[in-house]
Amino acid sequence: MNFKKILLFITIITLSVFLSFGSVNKSISTTKGEKIGKSLSSVNGSITVSRNCKVKGRVANVNGSIRIEENCVIGSTVKNVNGSIKIYEGCNTGNISSVNGSIKVGKKTNVEGDIDSVNGSVSCYEGVVVTEDIETVNGSFKLSGTEVKGGLETTNGRITLKDRSVIKKDIIIKKSKGGFLHKFFGSKKKRLEITLKGKSVVEGDIINKDDDRPVILYLEKGSVIKGKVINVKIEKI
Repeated sequence: MNFKKILLFITIITLSVFLSFGSVNKSISTTKGEKIGKSLSSVNGSITVSRNCKVKGRVANVNGSIRIEENCVIGSTVKNVNGSIKIYEGCNTGNISSVNGSIKVGKKTNVEGDIDSVNGSVSCYEGVVVTEDIETVNGSFKLSGTEVKGGLETTNGRITLKDRSVIKKDIIIKKSKGGFLHKFFGSKKKRLEITLKGKSVVEGDIINKDDDRPVILYLEKGSVIKGKVINVKIEKI
């Protein structure tokens, strides 16, 4: 997935929606149990979807946080350009994406699609199910008791799986272009760490596609990798 294209797509689509239907310089907050038959969008304001609400469309924001409280159903995507996304326990959503901000997904939430982040961490808690992939560029993964039916991909993010997390497909470390020091002085890229503990399972491979980056896998007894481990150093803990 090309994140420059994602950034451009999110910005253009989200801003076009806002210009027609969204709030500018104003926060949005729903009442508990409300049913909203359209999308919610804002520029320069936060969005709060109160508990037990149903939103037919998307929830999208530029320059502000998004908070979705317990037991909400979001019929489409949750997107933010510059701000965090926090989803509480027992929700159902479509794809979740953030450009500059963290993503936190609460217990027993079902994500029908991908989770994507460019410059923010992704945290998922017990009972979360993601039906496709989770991908970051510079953000870390912290998955606890989470099932990902796709795989994980990152360029620069640390990965931690614990409490019986399951990744059905591959974990892939993508090749980065490197910064100024690396290009002109041959300096080494920072080591990237993957930790599997608490009887977590990776059913696919773990592949480091960046020959210039050292990747180390800390593997706790009881956690399992069913596929191959390629270009990654393993240390048992």
